[in-house]
Amino acid sequence: MKKDKNNEIVENYEKIQNFAQVEIERTHRTFRLFVYVLTLIFTVGIAIAAILIGKSVTDIQDKYERNYQTSVQEMTIEMRRDVNTELDITKQKINDEIKQEFEKENIQNMVIQQTKDRIDKIADPIIESQITRKIDPIKKDLKNLQTEIDRITFDYYLLAIENDSRPAFIKLYELSNNKKSENKNEIKKALSRRIQDIENFLARKTGDLWELNYTGIRTENDFYLQYKDSITSDKKIYYLEALWKDKKFFNQKQKNSIFIKLFPNEKSLTCSYYIAKSLINEFEWDIKPSDFDKVYKKIKTRHDY
Repeated sequence: MKKDKNNEIVENYEKIQNFAQVEIERTHRTFRLFVYVLTLIFTVGIAIAAILIGKSVTDIQDKYERNYQTSVQEMTIEMRRDVNTELDITKQKINDEIKQEFEKENIQNMVIQQTKDRIDKIADPIIESQITRKIDPIKKDLKNLQTEIDRITFDYYLLAIENDSRPAFIKLYELSNNKKSENKNEIKKALSRRIQDIENFLARKTGDLWELNYTGIRTENDFYLQYKDSITSDKKIYYLEALWKDKKFFNQKQKNSIFIKLFPNEKSLTCSYYIAKSLINEFEWDIKPSDFDKVYKKIKTRHDY
């Protein structure tokens, strides 16, 4: 009896234990389900909150952009209004200053000068054409006058060389070698004719009267004094010829020295020609006696006199 009772107690304990185990497991499942549902609810809540927050941010951005654009437009309109106002004020100030300056004397003078320059620019070609028409006949007359002057000058040089002028001969000699000379052929003929006259004059024989023995010339100083005192070229040429042919009082080096010193400043054409011809023969220069410029250059190279 007692054993049956114990068995019953054991069975009841086992039932209680099994019931408790079942309840515990059910409680665990219920808790896990609660946690799952809670997690799901939390997740959905977060998602919804994110959506709502994102929408709010977008709305805020749109609203800010609209407000910014509106502010910019308002600022731009205001700035344009201010700039236009300032421009109007500045234009008015400039106009007032220009008006005041135009009332001043310097501006009036400037306007007058500009007007004058403009008139001159227009008038100058007209005036120039009128002056040209009036000057052309004068130019023609001047050209004719210059031609006449050249002809008179040429005749003067021809007359001068006939009167034994060495400077005139040199001038005509230069013209004869000038390609632009209009009377070149005529000049060459005149020079050639004058040289032939000199050659004919020098071809005669000197008489005993003009030997140095009868002139009292014994030294260079004696010669220079009597040569310079000679009035005519005829007398001077006789002194030169007598000196050059002398063999008693002067040696050849002394004669050369005297001739070289005389040549640069000699004005007589005949005397210059005689001196040049004598030196050319003495030193065997290959030049013409009438080319006085070349003779002078040759003389300058002689450092032994």
